[in-house]
Amino acid sequence: MKGVFSPLLHGIGVVTLIVLLAQSTFAIVEYKDLTALTTEAERIVLGEVIEVESSWTPDHRTIYTSITVAVDEYIKNPDVADELTFRIPGGTVGDVTLTVSDTPWFGVGDRAVLFLTSEYAEMDLVGWHQGKATVDHANSVVEYGMSLDSFIERIEEILAAQK
Repeated sequence: MKGVFSPLLHGIGVVTLIVLLAQSTFAIVEYKDLTALTTEAERIVLGEVIEVESSWTPDHRTIYTSITVAVDEYIKNPDVADELTFRIPGGTVGDVTLTVSDTPWFGVGDRAVLFLTSEYAEMDLVGWHQGKATVDHANSVVEYGMSLDSFIERIEEILAAQK
């Protein structure tokens, strides 16, 4: 009997380990509410994507995508620049695509409120996908189900409470 059950138990143990490891890989990004995003962001802007360009890192080991945004409004930490560029991991260079979970997709013409930080020397999104609040054609913030004006007003209330 021991010889029959031993491979079966070993198989169940391996499958259980694989399932547990697979489940743990889904909890990569910590949830951030609007207060946390606002607090952690060095800069918050409303803008329109005008350029999306992917490239290899100098060591040719990974791909990053640079997103250039025409700034309509600085909501936190104003600047005089009409444009800003930040980057996200992943993208397509030639016939090679690197997909990174929890990163948002950007296309030319997209409008969004962006929560940005330069914690890693270059501008990055706070909270990965959470750092992009998409603005649709009706001027609503898709992820929050509210008007753009109400969304910006809420951010300004959070900023005022922090002073």
